[in-house]
Amino acid sequence: MIRILCCLVLICSTFTSWADSATPKEKTAITHFIDNMVKKHHFNRQHLQTLLGKLTVKHKAINAMNKPYEAKPWHKYQPLFVTESRILGGVKFWHKYRNVLKSVSAKTGVPPQIIVAIIGVESRYGKHKGNYPTLQALYTFAFFYPRREKFFTKELTQFLLLCREQGWNPLDIKGSYAGAMGQPQFMPSSYRAYGLGYAKPKQVNLFNSEPDVIASVANYFVKNGWQKNQPITTKVTNTTWLQKPVPIASSQQRLKKPLIPLTYFTQYGVDLTHKITGNLPAMMMQFSLVKGKAYWLGFQNFYVITRYNTSILYSLAVVKLSRELAKRYQRDYPN
Repeated sequence: MIRILCCLVLICSTFTSWADSATPKEKTAITHFIDNMVKKHHFNRQHLQTLLGKLTVKHKAINAMNKPYEAKPWHKYQPLFVTESRILGGVKFWHKYRNVLKSVSAKTGVPPQIIVAIIGVESRYGKHKGNYPTLQALYTFAFFYPRREKFFTKELTQFLLLCREQGWNPLDIKGSYAGAMGQPQFMPSSYRAYGLGYAKPKQVNLFNSEPDVIASVANYFVKNGWQKNQPITTKVTNTTWLQKPVPIASSQQRLKKPLIPLTYFTQYGVDLTHKITGNLPAMMMQFSLVKGKAYWLGFQNFYVITRYNTSILYSLAVVKLSRELAKRYQRDYPN
């Protein structure tokens, strides 16, 4: 009897360690989360109580979330990602995994330079996968960051399911301050939904298997509507149309799916740097320069990149890096 009581005391003290610093609303949210995981996903209550009881709020992650790179203007954002080191690293990565990239690109229609650019922007080709404990980051945002609690509660659920499927200790996994993991920085829900093994589709390692990373990034785009051999974006070369009724998305807006026919823009004198064949749906976008603004038209494939990261700054950085990678790779490895 004494042994049982001691165990109960240990369980309760562990469970209340987080509760001591939580508000009543946060306590209720955590309790509800545990109840849901037990009822819906058949987790062990005591195990979850003990696991969550080991966690503390990651205030550094909250500070980072409140000051994202995507809040910067384009002229400050671009130099962070379109750099000589990322170009050199990308060309090296591309050449090393050229056969895998060629195979995946042929199968999916996603160009090698886009796949490589994503990995370069996300983790510098696997060199910077993040050192934040993933469970702690997701716990912090799910219960102590009201603005995104719905999203991160879902991701915390997906992470625990992923750990169970993969046989991981949730406390061992590290990633970005926001809970993204591996070389492509997939959130847990994306890891489960889009992760694809190159050799064995159901065996996915996005931390240390570059072929799996390449296959998974391409799969992510395909599942989100990538269109083979279709344009991504093109720069607008004039501004005479600015007085016309042309809708413009700013860099701080989330891009909606392009629905406006290209002829709507061209009828008002919008000139493009690249000739686009067909009356494709498009969206005008505005980016801040040191002096003035730059305007780009984005098409379906640009929108697909924003499914990876909703910022149009991010998507344009990926596009510009991919173009530099393609030029440099063709120069260094013309055959």
